[in-house]
Amino acid sequence: MLSASGQAGDFPEIQAAFSKALQRLLQEKHQYEKESVPDPGADEGSLLARAYWHPEGYKTADIPGAEVQSFTLLPVRIWCGECQGTTVFKPQVPRCRSIYHGSAAEHSMLLCYECQDCARRRVTFFVTRRGTTMELSGRDPFDAVNVPSSLPRAISKFYTEAQIAQNTGQSLAALCLLREFIEQFWLRLPEIQEALDLDPRMNISEIGTMYAGLLPLDFKAEYPNLMQCYQTLKAAIEGSAVRPDVFQFCSSEIVDHLDGRRFRRLEGSTASPFGESRPPFARQAVI
Repeated sequence: MLSASGQAGDFPEIQAAFSKALQRLLQEKHQYEKESVPDPGADEGSLLARAYWHPEGYKTADIPGAEVQSFTLLPVRIWCGECQGTTVFKPQVPRCRSIYHGSAAEHSMLLCYECQDCARRRVTFFVTRRGTTMELSGRDPFDAVNVPSSLPRAISKFYTEAQIAQNTGQSLAALCLLREFIEQFWLRLPEIQEALDLDPRMNISEIGTMYAGLLPLDFKAEYPNLMQCYQTLKAAIEGSAVRPDVFQFCSSEIVDHLDGRRFRRLEGSTASPFGESRPPFARQAVI
């Protein structure tokens, strides 16, 4: 075993770029998303791609024919479940691991961080590097999803799971879960439940049309149309041509619509359509 920390000053610009790229990946990206280290130039770029990189202070086995380079593992600002807020997590280098895949240009890293505020919550990231590109291959615990406070708790899991599915590349599942959220929202409204008691054969399109008819005209003129959002999601699921950002667009439309209901205190949904007491802030959910 040997320490490569003696080489830390050989290429300070490349090492700093590597550290910053990794920090962006851990702070800003979701699972399976990637971050590339900016190309520093021909010679330096070749070194960046072929060298075996590991956190400074971590001891690594001697790898024949590989140029071993260390980098500084920077702190990251992420959600802490103990503190219930975004805090600074500091790296715990002795707990980190670097896994060699037979080529210096391709390896994996297990990076352990601990909340600087509470010192109780730890997060471990699994990062795969191929040349100058790094991928967030895993995380424990899973990334927190911001749940807008206007979403009813009883059905917010569909919204949360939709966001997670979208972040992990499961686009079709994400669209289906977002559509399910709208359906569950309609089906749990007292006015819709009364109508279903009278006519249990109502289909979801009829329910959506009925819901739209219950809304005041000025509300419909000011806030997004939930029925149109539902139809857009349905078309995307069935493979019809829709806007490329359909998931992000519909997510935003749903939140804006429900924010409007809460702001206007519509009948049957003073604080929420399910009689829930809403907190004055957004919640964080982890699956």
